[in-house]
Amino acid sequence: MARLQPTARPVRRAQDFYTPPPQLPADCWNTLPPAERVIAYIEQVQQRRLPRPEAELPGPPLIARVDAGRWVAQCPQCASAQVVTPDDPRMWCVECQPDGWATVRFPEDPASVETEVAALPSRERFWWAEDDPAWNRPRRRRPRTAKTQAVAAHQDSIPPPPPDATPPLDPKPPTDGGVPGAPGNATHVGGR
Repeated sequence: MARLQPTARPVRRAQDFYTPPPQLPADCWNTLPPAERVIAYIEQVQQRRLPRPEAELPGPPLIARVDAGRWVAQCPQCASAQVVTPDDPRMWCVECQPDGWATVRFPEDPASVETEVAALPSRERFWWAEDDPAWNRPRRRRPRTAKTQAVAAHQDSIPPPPPDATPPLDPKPPTDGGVPGAPGNATHVGGR
């Protein structure tokens, strides 16, 4: 069977992800800064008004990563994530609604990261900064020792069971001497 090659898909940014609903003109949010489109999106989806923060939050910047083909940043307070953009590197969490905008740090060349990730299959479209402490970041594997190499080679040499193999039956007879499955035996299922 021929393996399908992944199709290159651009990494989605906030301005591509948070779009107006079909009943509104497609360009009606073009005047909003890209980071603020999430607010308009949530207002439309949840049918409620949200505040518009003006201040910037102090502290270290949030670290952007590519997650399933989207640039995302994670809120340090409630751990929810939302789609962000290097074109407007800030985030205001619509879940916990902090007092201001958090700065988001992107790599020096986001376009090269996007090009690298876009060619990968959908399930592999992820990228993390070297210093990102994200819980789901893959950890570097330790080099294999001679012992772990030998164990891996042994496990690789064990043939898999044939596809039609059935598991063996439990050879233990009933402990009370009765008929398997009869009422009163430990192997009885159902009844009272």
